Amino acid sequence: MVNTKYGNAPGRNAFKRRARSLFNALIKEHSDISIGLMIKPLEQNVSYEDLRCGFGALNKKIILESS
Repeated sequence: MVNTKYGNAPGRNAFKRRARSLFNALIKEHSDISIGLMIKPLEQNVSYEDLRCGFGALNKKIILESS
């Protein structure tokens, strides 16, 4: 769920769809561990590139922790 303060319905839905897609890719890569994630956007209109960078940083942290 994304609060209505984030913006209009198409913007909220785009954010959720993008975050869900990146999370599913992360889950497929690390199928051996269980991951739960809550995302709270700090600003409106977060770009896909910004989300991808955030999930990339999370991926690196998971790899470092599992080593």
